[in-house]
Amino acid sequence: MAASMSIRAACRLNTIFRHRIHSQLGCQKIRTLLSSAYSCDELWAKRSENPILSAINANEFIVKLHEKYEKEKLISAIDIDILANNIENVDFTEIDFTENLFKRFRSCQGALDVLDSTPYALVRGYINMKQTDRFLDMLQDKFGYGIFLDHYSGSLLMDYFIKQENYYDAAQVAYEFMLQEDYTNQTVKLLSLYSSYKHLINPLPEVVDEESGENTEQKSDETIYMRVPYVRNPSFDDHFDLVEDRHVLGKTLHSIGNHGNDDIIHRSCRLIGLGLWEKISDGFKILREYISSNMKHCITQDALDRFKTALDEIEAQPVDPELTSNRGIQVKLTPEEKTKYQEEFEEIRQSLQKANLLSTENLDELIETLVKSELPKLKAHDITAQEQLFARWEITRQEKLNEQLENYRYNQRKKELIKQMLEIKEKEELLNYYERIHDIQLAASKAPKIEVEEKHDEIEEDVKKYLKIPRKRKVYEMPRSIFEVVHGKQEEY
Repeated sequence: MAASMSIRAACRLNTIFRHRIHSQLGCQKIRTLLSSAYSCDELWAKRSENPILSAINANEFIVKLHEKYEKEKLISAIDIDILANNIENVDFTEIDFTENLFKRFRSCQGALDVLDSTPYALVRGYINMKQTDRFLDMLQDKFGYGIFLDHYSGSLLMDYFIKQENYYDAAQVAYEFMLQEDYTNQTVKLLSLYSSYKHLINPLPEVVDEESGENTEQKSDETIYMRVPYVRNPSFDDHFDLVEDRHVLGKTLHSIGNHGNDDIIHRSCRLIGLGLWEKISDGFKILREYISSNMKHCITQDALDRFKTALDEIEAQPVDPELTSNRGIQVKLTPEEKTKYQEEFEEIRQSLQKANLLSTENLDELIETLVKSELPKLKAHDITAQEQLFARWEITRQEKLNEQLENYRYNQRKKELIKQMLEIKEKEELLNYYERIHDIQLAASKAPKIEVEEKHDEIEEDVKKYLKIPRKRKVYEMPRSIFEVVHGKQEEY
């Protein structure tokens, strides 16, 4: 967590530095990909006119939700959706308290019925508050918050970071769609491609993790033992278990390349992705396929160079028998394997150059041209889809609120009926006392005997009151009410 916070701090400083350079050079125009109409700001603002949202005082509402959770351990999906839509109205000093409510909601049963409008509202709210770094921390903590982006909130978030030239955070959003393997929306796919490649060619400086002590000059050889509750079996799925940014970036580029057209852009991204992902043998396989098919301009020259750079940057590790025999561990290349791959790469490079299969076009310019030419064609469809979603979410919100109110009224009526039934039973006991006096006396004679000691003053007073016997004597337990006699229930005094 500390490392991710440091990286985001570096991103913000990098963004400020770039904006200062632009202002000094007279470049006031900020790079943008999505048009202002894409976000449907006017229609989104009208939702606040709905009485369900406008009647809420956000600061008082979070207190009531907290009290409800402390009392019932329950927060409903409609309540958390209303809070998400009013997140901008919460006092910033209470933002930590509010985010804790979202975390507690994750452990409630209502989290199973979370509304689709909740993540979208959170994205819009945090963008307007300019607190997207906080939202990214929540987004990446799936176990704590369980937030998943839809196509349109993800597009808005990536476009926001791209405008800020914060390509690192834009790529983090692209990683989310890679992990969900969701590239059904063309806008998401294009923005993910743009964000990921921009992050690749605009790397951030390395940030030292002060807590872990990484990248320090002096490393102790002493073995440190730590007490842990239990030891997990090794597990590595090569997907959700990817930790290093270069591996996740590589798999993202590879996934985008697989979900795109068979053109020079997507083939180049696929190759670069395999290099960063350290799937060198798979990269050689597709390169040999291009050579055998004699495909002209199969990939760009800079894509091949970046694949070579990724190969050179792999940290080779010596063979460890314990690791190689365990399938749950990510096995790195050995120094011998790395050297062999480097020699093999030179042979493949010469074959590609001899057959004139490489293109000298700039991949960055190709991607930018593709994205800027295709996004305007998708704008109308996405805007219409968002308008339909807003209308549907408003209807769903009203239905869920009515359902919650109906459940509340039902529970209140149920409590009142139970109270009335208990009162009726008490009156029935009093009215039927003389009719069932023989049953009461018979039950009293069968009651177990108990010893009443002198030190139990409170119990003794209770016995004297109901049995009217002298102190310091053995007494018999009497049932407290007729209802207990009839139903065979007895209590000890």
